[in-house]
Amino acid sequence: MAKSEADDVYSHSRRELLWAAPAGLLLLILVFGPYLFTNSLIYSGDFGSSYLLELNIPRRVLAAQALRSGELPLWEPKLSNGLPLLAEGQAAVFNPFSVSAYLLLPPTLATNICTIITLFIAWIGMYGLIRTFGLHPLAAFMGAVAYSLGGVFLFHLHHLNLSHSIAYLPLLLALLRGYAHSLRYKRSAKPWLIGLGAVLVLQILTGHPHMTYLSWMAAAIFVISSLWGENRCAFEANLDSEASDPPEQRRNSLQIIVTACGQLLAVGIVSLLLCSVQLLPTFELSQLSSRSQPYTWEALKDSPFTLKDLRYLVQPYCFGNPAEGTYQRTNLNQGVFWENNAYIGFIPLALALLTLIDCRQRHISWLWSLAIFFLGAAFGPQGYIYWIFWKLCPGFNLFRCPSRFLFVFSLILTLLSAFGCQRLLQMYQLNQH
Repeated sequence: MAKSEADDVYSHSRRELLWAAPAGLLLLILVFGPYLFTNSLIYSGDFGSSYLLELNIPRRVLAAQALRSGELPLWEPKLSNGLPLLAEGQAAVFNPFSVSAYLLLPPTLATNICTIITLFIAWIGMYGLIRTFGLHPLAAFMGAVAYSLGGVFLFHLHHLNLSHSIAYLPLLLALLRGYAHSLRYKRSAKPWLIGLGAVLVLQILTGHPHMTYLSWMAAAIFVISSLWGENRCAFEANLDSEASDPPEQRRNSLQIIVTACGQLLAVGIVSLLLCSVQLLPTFELSQLSSRSQPYTWEALKDSPFTLKDLRYLVQPYCFGNPAEGTYQRTNLNQGVFWENNAYIGFIPLALALLTLIDCRQRHISWLWSLAIFFLGAAFGPQGYIYWIFWKLCPGFNLFRCPSRFLFVFSLILTLLSAFGCQRLLQMYQLNQH
């Protein structure tokens, strides 16, 4: 992408947010509007115990009650034999969206508002991410709808903390690409760094360390691999630099890379320090919990994602619908409906497959390589890729459910569907001329 073209994409994208953001919010309100005016809860099919009804909502309500009385919810005697509510994290005591909703609104309406906010964050982040690739706004709109209203989110609605945390991933990637653009073309990086810091803080305060850590690892892999995938170094010196000899160009590139690493590290440290009011109590509690012990490789084979689950990509209810009591695989050793369902819609899937025609283009082959990589990670012990995270990433062996990499796989697949939509738009324009 040329310098002028890249500047146009980012400047136009910022202006588009003035209509794209309200349009996305309006769409979500139209879809879920009836729940805002009744005492009904936005809820997806479930079986067994409910994270939302038995964990998320009660803890957030109790935290709001404590805050109304002028106290921090450090200890809650009404749960079990007493629970350190703030330290446990899932009450999202310091998350501004959750606290505001549960302080001001009835529990049902507050939960519905938090759900819509979660989907809106995923929507606007995905729209922005697609636009950073220079794709048409219509392709970005389609991709944003497919991702935010896809199976990975709609079937995880009863995991409020989980879905809220991973919803920030496309926004995180969009900000990182914007930051790389500012470095490459010597633009101000301050707005991008501030945005990254804000996203990191909000993501940590959602109260789901697993998905926060997973999204950071995915973002790192995405950015590093993009250096090959887009056939350029994201942090290389300005193409218009006066440095003409290769050694000086390499020194300039190295200087920018070192600067970028330092700035991103500083943003990460500041974000962690700002969240220490939540992180320190949570860390202290984790040392007293059974969750401080790593999962064995064998234990990760529970609730597996297998080749049979690829059928979900075409038919989300191929094994039945929990909401109708027809789900056939209630034995957790056969997998879990919401954990293994990466349905994004038949049309987006077809558009993604359309890009295979252009697989010789480097950015398309890069995205397909990423999709296959993260899909392989979702297989957990049934594959080999998850071993890299489990063995080499500090602390990753404390988490279960390898199939949650399907969130990242779904994001990449949706990106590819946007490229497929772009191809159709270009074909249409050629036919018009």
